[in-house]
Amino acid sequence: MFKNISLTLKIFVFTLLIGTVVWIILDYIQGKDIQQLLFAELTEELEIHAKEDRTIFDRYIQSHNQATKLIISQQRFQTYVSNSKLDNQGIKHHYRLPSWLPTSSVVRTFFFARFAILIDNDGIVREIYHHFPEELPQTLKKPSALLQKLSHNQSYMTTIEEMPYIISSRHFKDNEGQTVATLMLASPIDDEFLIDANGSFSRDGVVVTLLDGEASRIIASSDPDLLPTNTLVETLEKIYIKTGASFFDYGASDIDAQFASFMRIERAYHLSNKIIKKSYEQRAFFAVVLILSFVLLTVWIAQRIKSVTKQVVVFSRESLGLNIQYSGDEVARIVTSFQQLRDSIKGTIERATAIAMGNYNYQAEHYSEQDQLGRALTDMNHTLQSQTQELLNHQEELRQTNDALNDLNNKLEQRVIERTGQLAKANQEITELNERLKAENIRMGAELDITRRLQQMVLPSKKELDDIEELDIAGFMEPAEEVGGDYYDVLEQDEHIKIGIGDVTGHGLESGVLMLMVQTAVRTLLTSHINNPEDFLSILNRTIYNNIQRMNTDKNLTLSLLDYHKGVLNLTGQHEEVLVVRKNAHVERISTVHLGFMVGVIPNIAHVVSHLEIKLHQGDGIVLYTDGITEARNLKNKFYGIERLCEIISHQWHLSALEIKQMIIDDVRQHIGEQKVFDDITLLILKQK
Repeated sequence: MFKNISLTLKIFVFTLLIGTVVWIILDYIQGKDIQQLLFAELTEELEIHAKEDRTIFDRYIQSHNQATKLIISQQRFQTYVSNSKLDNQGIKHHYRLPSWLPTSSVVRTFFFARFAILIDNDGIVREIYHHFPEELPQTLKKPSALLQKLSHNQSYMTTIEEMPYIISSRHFKDNEGQTVATLMLASPIDDEFLIDANGSFSRDGVVVTLLDGEASRIIASSDPDLLPTNTLVETLEKIYIKTGASFFDYGASDIDAQFASFMRIERAYHLSNKIIKKSYEQRAFFAVVLILSFVLLTVWIAQRIKSVTKQVVVFSRESLGLNIQYSGDEVARIVTSFQQLRDSIKGTIERATAIAMGNYNYQAEHYSEQDQLGRALTDMNHTLQSQTQELLNHQEELRQTNDALNDLNNKLEQRVIERTGQLAKANQEITELNERLKAENIRMGAELDITRRLQQMVLPSKKELDDIEELDIAGFMEPAEEVGGDYYDVLEQDEHIKIGIGDVTGHGLESGVLMLMVQTAVRTLLTSHINNPEDFLSILNRTIYNNIQRMNTDKNLTLSLLDYHKGVLNLTGQHEEVLVVRKNAHVERISTVHLGFMVGVIPNIAHVVSHLEIKLHQGDGIVLYTDGITEARNLKNKFYGIERLCEIISHQWHLSALEIKQMIIDDVRQHIGEQKVFDDITLLILKQK
C-alpha cells in the first residue's frame, strides 16, 4: 500500500514532520543563546565606550593646561601685561572677554575654563573673567602660594568649598626671567563640566558620572535629568548596568573620586526581546516558504517524471513494438520502464555493432511490425553497401588531385625562398635600430637611477634596522616624483634609539634637498650628544630656517622626533598623529599638535615645543606615516583616511613589522588604483619584541 502512495504526498509528510521537530529544538536553544550573546556583547561594548569616555574626559582635563600655555603665548596677553600696570584698587570683574584674553574665535576653540584669573607678581588677584555670571569661591579670590605652585604648568584637581575643581596656572616672565604676572584658569567639575567634556561624544542611553571616593553617590552627571547629583549608587544596581568604574590616576590630583558609566538594564532586555521576536518571525516565514517551495518542486518533479514515463511508453510501443507493464509510484514506474527499454536497446546495439564491423550481409530481426528501429537498421545496411562502392571511385579521383597539388607546392617553395631573403634584409635594419634605441634607454635609465639613489642613500638600511635588538622595525618611502620630500630615519646612540619622521611641503628637487638638510642636521645633533628634546628641535629649527632663507624658498616641514629607551618613548614635535598600537591590537591616536610647530617657518619655536612620554610593553608598538597615505585619493577623489589605516593595522598587528608594512602599502595601492600619485608615501612600523 505504501509503495503505491503518490511521491508528492510522501515527501510532503516527511518534510512537515522533520521541519516541526527542528523548529521546536531550534526555537528553545536559539532564544537563550541570542539573549546571552546580546548581554555579553552589550557589556563588552559598554566597557569599551566607558574607556573611551574616560580618555575623552582626561584630554578635556589636560586641555586646561594647554589653554594657559596658548593664552600666555598670545601677543594680546603679553602686550597688556607688559604695557599696563595692574590696578591696585581691588579686584576687577569681567563678564565679557577682557583685552588680555584671545579673540572670541580662539576662545571658542581652545578656552574651556569657567573662570580666568589674572594675578600680579605679588600673588594678589587683580582681574577675574567670569564665563558665566557666577561667583568665584573665596579660596580662589585669594589663592595660596601652595595652590599656585601645585597648579603651575599642569592641570591640578582639588576640592574647594566641597566642590571638585580643575585649576591650571602659568607664569609670564619678562626678558630678565622675572615673573610679571600669573594666569590661572579654574572650573568646577560639576554636571555642566561633565556635559562639556563629553560634547559630541555622548551616546544615547549612556550616562557618564563622577562618583565620590567610596562610589556611594553621584557628584556629577552628564544627564542630570536622568541621574541627578547625590543619587545613591546602591539604588541603581537593579535597574542600571554599571561599567568603566576607575579611580583618577593623575599625579597632580588630590580628589578621591571615581569615573563610571550607567545604562538601563531594561534597554538591554528590550533589545533582546526585539531580536528574538524578529528571529521567530523570520524563521516562521522561511519555514513556510521552504515547505511550500519543496512541495512545489516535488510536484514539478513528479509531473516531469510522469511526462518522461509517458514518452518512454509511447516510444517503446510505436518505435520498438514493446508493451511495457509497471506498478507503484512515479519513480517505480520510470525504473520499470527503463529496465524493459534497456533490454530492447541492448539487442538493437548488438545488431548495429555487427553492421559497423562490416558485416553488411547481416539480417536484422524485427520485434514486430511496429519495430521501426529494426527496419531502419536494414535500410542502413543497404545504403552502406552502395556508399562503399562510391568511396572506391572517389579514392581514384583524390589520387589524381594529389599529383596536381604536389606540382603547385614546388612552385610555392621557390617563391617562399625569394621572400625570405627580402625579410632577412629588413630584419637586419630593424635590429640595428633596436640596438640604438636600447643604448639610449640605458643612458636615460642610468641618469634616473642616480637621481633616485641620492634619495635612498640616506635612508636606514635593512641591516641597520635588523641590528636593533629591542624593536622589530620596517620602513617604506616612495616619492611621487624622482626626488621626494618625505624624511624618516632610525639611529641608535648611547643605548637610545632615535626615530624621526617628517614631511616637507610639496615634492621635487627643492623638497628633496631640504629633506637631506634635515637628515644631516639630525645626525649632527645626535653626534653632539644633545638629548634634550626641546633644545634638539629648537636648534634644528633655527638651522633649517636659516638655510630656507638663504635658498629664498617658501618650503617648510612638519617633524616629529622620538627617543626610545627600555620601553619608554619620548615624543616631541608637530607632525601627523602617532598611532600607538597595544598588544591586543587596540589603536590609540596621539595628537602632536601641541608638541611643537612647523620647522622652518619662524626662527624660534622654543616656547611652543614640549614632549610626551609613552610607555610600551612587549607586543606594543607605534606606526608613523606621512599624509601621502591618509590623503591618497582614488579615481572617485575619495581619501584613504586615518580610520581605514587604523583598521588594517588593528587586523594585521599579529604579523611582523615587515608584513604589516606590506599589507598597508598593498591596501593603499589598491585604493589608489589607476589614479595618479600626488604626494610622497612614507611609513614606519615599530614593534617592541
